[in-house]
Amino acid sequence: MNGIVNHGPGVRPDALVGALGVDIGSLYVKMVWVDPEGVWHDGAAEHRGRPVAALRALLADAELPAVLPVGVTGPLASVITDQGIGVEVDPIRAAIRGVREHVPQARHILD
Repeated sequence: MNGIVNHGPGVRPDALVGALGVDIGSLYVKMVWVDPEGVWHDGAAEHRGRPVAALRALLADAELPAVLPVGVTGPLASVITDQGIGVEVDPIRAAIRGVREHVPQARHILD
């Protein structure tokens, strides 16, 4: 999958609103953003060894606010964060926090 996909409402309106999530993997760059109406937008692109260029292309296709906090995960996250873009996020801590918020009675997380 390459490009941006817009999904209809269905995400809790305040979940992730105001932040862009980016994952820089060994093959793909992926992103997700939830707009104020609760519509989530996600995209992915194969980066072919050029993750910054792939992320720029994804962002150019997305209609995002001019200023947006960015959280970055993945094995190549430092390629982006070392340029002063975003903050590196520990994916395990993020999963734990998300599950605690959305399913507080959960005792285990299987990934």
